[in-house]
Amino acid sequence: MVCKLKARKKSIKLSAVSALILPLLSEQLMKRRMQFLSIMGFFGRTTRRQSQVNLFAYHLPLDAHPDVGNNAQLGKLLGINNMSPVANSLLWTGELELNVGEFGVEIDSALQRAPLIIGDQSANIKRIAWCTGAAQGFIDQAVELGVDAYLTGEVSEQTPATALENDLVFISAGHHATERYGVQALCQHLSDKFGCQHQYIEIDNCV
Repeated sequence: MVCKLKARKKSIKLSAVSALILPLLSEQLMKRRMQFLSIMGFFGRTTRRQSQVNLFAYHLPLDAHPDVGNNAQLGKLLGINNMSPVANSLLWTGELELNVGEFGVEIDSALQRAPLIIGDQSANIKRIAWCTGAAQGFIDQAVELGVDAYLTGEVSEQTPATALENDLVFISAGHHATERYGVQALCQHLSDKFGCQHQYIEIDNCV
């Protein structure tokens, strides 16, 4: 996403990406002097010094923001109702009227990535908790919330056992796939506020 912000005598161009993976940028982009707005920061060290880029990265603040944050944007994208952040946590909760299989289809369509689902595909989801990215470690918080399902980006070896022991549906929808919407919403907000042009640069990541 390229944003142009007017400031006194200078004009700043921001190119927004989920994570700046320098080896995957085109050679043309690498040769430009660019400022990147990112959630994850740099991935890949060998080409960093050779590039002509500057980076502004905001991770947890962009996860938690109530409007342009990753969790808020993912919830809207997936059609979750009555969304609200959990106090003193990065988790959000909301309501659905779908069974697990139907919700899996919705996720696949919205994120263009098939999710890994642990649990009964025919079970109904009424309440769901979620946190984008690598938040599989928060599954115990989801259990305490008494929700029917917990969605995040990644999965660990012990995660299925925790889910099955607690009769909780667990959904891993991809780290990159769940965390690329907050940075787009942030630059859209900047565009609306400052009247700048923008575009999103997709740098895919299979994780």
